[in-house]
Amino acid sequence: MASSVESSRAPVFSTLASSVSSGTHKIILTASHSAARADSHARRLGEKIAVTSKQFLSTAMERLGDSQSRFWHSNLPPLPEGLRDCPEGSVDIVLPSSDAERLECLRDLGRTMQGGSILVLGRRRLYPVRPDHQENVGNVNAESCSAALDVLADAIAQELLDQGFGLTSSGVNTLMCRRGTLGVNSHLEEDDTPSPEHLQRLKERKIDQAVLRALAEECAVNISVSPGMQLVVERGLPPVLLQPTFVICIGGGQVRVLTFAFIGEPVTGDRPDRKRTPFSIRLATDNLLPSATSAFSIRSAKLKYAAHGVDPAVQTTLDMIVLLEEELFAANEDGCSVAWCSCVAV
Repeated sequence: MASSVESSRAPVFSTLASSVSSGTHKIILTASHSAARADSHARRLGEKIAVTSKQFLSTAMERLGDSQSRFWHSNLPPLPEGLRDCPEGSVDIVLPSSDAERLECLRDLGRTMQGGSILVLGRRRLYPVRPDHQENVGNVNAESCSAALDVLADAIAQELLDQGFGLTSSGVNTLMCRRGTLGVNSHLEEDDTPSPEHLQRLKERKIDQAVLRALAEECAVNISVSPGMQLVVERGLPPVLLQPTFVICIGGGQVRVLTFAFIGEPVTGDRPDRKRTPFSIRLATDNLLPSATSAFSIRSAKLKYAAHGVDPAVQTTLDMIVLLEEELFAANEDGCSVAWCSCVAV
């Protein structure tokens, strides 16, 4: 009898095991198919975004090259009266000299960095400078401002090292040949790229910290709305710069700061980061390295500026910068003041 029961149970257990195995297999197949569908969907979405972005950029570049519809010059309202007769030129600014003025510049730096409005341009790349600790967002006390200056100095030092440059009291000097950098010949193989640890050691040995700090302070003075505000007020415009964005251009052994902003009236947009006008202004400093390495205190500076009408398709200052990327890359690589003046006025 026991043998009969055992033999009758065997097919049941066998069937049950087969069913469980089959079910498990189906679950695995279903999960596998789901994952494959998800991957396929993500891939199609990525391809769609890439195609859309390419079409947008192609259209934008075609419009930029079309003299009848160029964003900056055609079918746009005339510039405000104060800038109509002098849309390009230079403006003399007084640099901060007191401790209170310098602290206010650092506060501007901290706020601007927290807002993501500071970019570094170098090696045909454009990327933001972010604060180290997001929990300090909103703080503009002396400690957080000093920390923002440290972050800025680190970003400048890292970009210089990535380009194969050191920094001394005489300016920049070539340390090593790096692949694909500006102003430096390239012969490194793929496996010869310096490690982050090696770059950190280079920073400690090859970057003069006092000069780096002075250079970061020179940049910080110009990462401020004050120069632009001075210009628009002198030209009789409302004392407002909308969506100000600052680009630290490092290349060709030079460091400059560019400012992009909307100016004038009428103002449209429902959010602070979307408020715009039909007009923009760009400002460009000279090479800041001589000031940073000078033994003398410099009291004033001359900035180049250019005012333009802006097509309604350009909604943000980042749009302006992206549309000018190739001109900015070329000027950064060239490094001469004539190229930068042409870039600002383009």
